[in-house]
Amino acid sequence: MDLQLNLFFILISVLTIIYIIKKIRKHKLNIDDSIVWIIWSIILLILSIFPKISIFFAKQMGFQSTSNFILCLFVFVSYIMLFLFFFQIIVSIDFFVIGLKPLYSYLY
Repeated sequence: MDLQLNLFFILISVLTIIYIIKKIRKHKLNIDDSIVWIIWSIILLILSIFPKISIFFAKQMGFQSTSNFILCLFVFVSYIMLFLFFFQIIVSIDFFVIGLKPLYSYLY
């Protein structure tokens, strides 16, 4: 990866961690929800500091560019987070608004 792109990813990772920690300290963000963001920022920071890791995985998965691999990884993680938050919203609507049993109780 290009040095400027690595520095950009390092900067974004550090700023994200600082922002999340500030929000937690001000009690504006739930710790359970913020763990995902902190873990993702740490992963991005590791991949930026050690670019050979991302180069290796990009080549193994058939990506032509390492930045494409990082982008695809970001989209995948965002999709997983979207699904988890969506499921959390559905469970809270079922439980608090409608007064039914939580959605996951129907699965068993």
